Amino acid sequence: MKVLIMLGCPEYPIQTPLTIYTSYLLKIKNCKVSIAGNPAALNLVKISDPERRYIDKLLNIDSHEIEKNKWDYLIGFISNDASATYFITFNEILNVGSLSIVFNEDKKELKELVETIKHNTNSKIIQARARHNPKPLVKKIDAFMDEWME
Repeated sequence: MKVLIMLGCPEYPIQTPLTIYTSYLLKIKNCKVSIAGNPAALNLVKISDPERRYIDKLLNIDSHEIEKNKWDYLIGFISNDASATYFITFNEILNVGSLSIVFNEDKKELKELVETIKHNTNSKIIQARARHNPKPLVKKIDAFMDEWME
């Protein structure tokens, strides 16, 4: 299975380690993992996985390489309106199953992001109030992967 992970702006410290962790879980299930993000987000991922053990391909989020029929599943890390908009757009273009991992430290903003994703996609949603502590999302990602990859 080919999975595209879409990253938002790397303003939240938990995004990069959760990306590498999610990629790790996908790779042990023999998935091919591509990651799309802005240059800052991609540089953080490159530094976090210098030998590319968990990443097959890195893509600029604005490139024309992100098109239909290249991936089987989409996972998006969503922490603000811009990343929600990118995710909704990618979800529509790719027309594949998807998981949105929504996080924000502000309770109201988190709720609004979740509602935006619910209203505009059929994506499965994992959510948590988080900025620095990845544990609440790790547990939910683990549970999702256990169920999804059975």
